[in-house]
This record gives sequence, structure tokens and C-alpha cells, in this order.
Amino acid sequence: DGNAPGSGSDKAQVMTTFTILEDMTKEVAGDSVEVRSLTSPGAEIHGYEPTPHDVAAAERADLIISNGLGLEHWGHKLTDNSPAATMVATDGITPLPIAGTDNPNPHAWMSPALALTYVDNITKALSDLEPEHADTYRHNASEYKKKINKVNTDLLDGLATLPEPPHTRHLRGRLQLPRQRGWLEGRVHLAGQQRWGYHGSADRPGR
Repeated sequence: DGNAPGSGSDKAQVMTTFTILEDMTKEVAGDSVEVRSLTSPGAEIHGYEPTPHDVAAAERADLIISNGLGLEHWGHKLTDNSPAATMVATDGITPLPIAGTDNPNPHAWMSPALALTYVDNITKALSDLEPEHADTYRHNASEYKKKINKVNTDLLDGLATLPEPPHTRHLRGRLQLPRQRGWLEGRVHLAGQQRWGYHGSADRPGR
């Protein structure tokens, strides 16, 4: 088992299903709540099986944050007997499919653009849990999103320096098309589908 809540702290107890969600939640929460990941760094999330200790910790949690999109098929074992509020961090995200299947790719946090939705969902869940700290959560979220947007911009700027394939240049010339972001977006989408998953779904930050 991992580092699930239940420390005896007077602070609200937030359980996340894995460490990336723990890190994101801590960025938004600051010191206002106790945030612990159910699983340890490097744990295999897809095949994880909650222990009796994990289930007991979930019963003591005030909020349980999961990824969704089929990542935690075992999640119901935590929530069935827990009075905790629950939140799915990918709510509102249209997932990419896993290559060759109709199943959603659950690793949406790998896209900086989609990570902003995670932050928004976490901020709302924490604000609903502790309205008295909502202003702090919104401020922390705003600062965190600036960092994520910087990562997103750097990623797109780096991709923009990649050479354009000769056959694309030839086609663009014949059609009198400028070398605009449409080419880059198409290239990123193709790379995302074939190799990088959500690393290829970057977009210019507008949030």
C-alpha cells in the first residue's frame, strides 16, 4: 500500500490515486489540507489492488481524487464504503483513443494543455470541500497554470523548429499555402497518435 491519508491531522484529508495527482493537488492546496497518494512513486496503477489498509484510509478521507478514463478499474473498492466526496480529474476532457482500439487513453495529464483541466477540476473540488480557502486555491491554481502554460509554450516552440518534410513543402507550394500552424498541428496530431500519445496534443495556452 502507499501513503494514504489517516495521519490524525486536524486538516481535511485528501486521497489521490497516484503521485502525479498528489503533486498537482498539493500545488493548488498549499498547506491547507493534508494530501496523500494511495500509491507510491513508480507503482503500476493499472494493475494495482487496494489493500485493507487502503480501504480503511479511504473511509477516513474527506475527498478522493482519481484520474478516470479507465485508469483505476479498482477505484470502486475505495469509494463503495467511504463517505468521502469524490472527483474525477479528467472530467470535461475528450480523450484520445489508445492506438488500434476504441478505449480511451487515460494519460491525459501528459498534455500540458489538458493538465489545465486537471487543475480546474482540482480547484473546484477543494473549494467545494473547504469554501473558506477557495480564494487561496484559486490563487495557487492561477500561479500553477502559469507554470504549465510555460511548459506548453516551450513544447510548441521546440516542435516548430523541426524541419518540414520535403513532400509537405512541395504540396504547400502547389496549393499556395503559407507555413502556418495548420502544418504544425497536423504534424503534432500525427506524432501524438503514432508515438507520443498526449505529448502530441499540445495547443497554445488560452486559459
